[in-house]
Amino acid sequence: MVQTTFLKAFRAFDSFREGSDERSWLYSILLNSIRDFSRKAARSPEVIELDNLDESYLSDNSDNPENNLLLVEREERLAKGISSLPEHFAQPLILSDIQEMSYKEIARVLQIPIGTVMSRLSRARASLMKLVQAD
Repeated sequence: MVQTTFLKAFRAFDSFREGSDERSWLYSILLNSIRDFSRKAARSPEVIELDNLDESYLSDNSDNPENNLLLVEREERLAKGISSLPEHFAQPLILSDIQEMSYKEIARVLQIPIGTVMSRLSRARASLMKLVQAD
């Protein structure tokens, strides 16, 4: 994703406005790249053959295989939950909780007011909790 983002930024550099925030511009391109990738992935999901599954897939250097499996299952539920959220809720959640951006940065990247960022984050987190707990 990072390589794709920088390639797109390089190709669209002439559209960058002087005096604009470079970080926000790059994050906007990154979000669009992630959105495009997610749409393509949804049309053709990756199939993992259980017979050929590498043991390192479930390992986090822990001695407890049960904990490893529970961690993988939790991550899968979270990823599934985030992907099932409406895009306008998923975007601020990813930027805040994964990219660790401030509300102000998120507002700038998504071009929405800070209050809207806070509201969408609250609703996204509540929806995600319901989705994850329902599984």
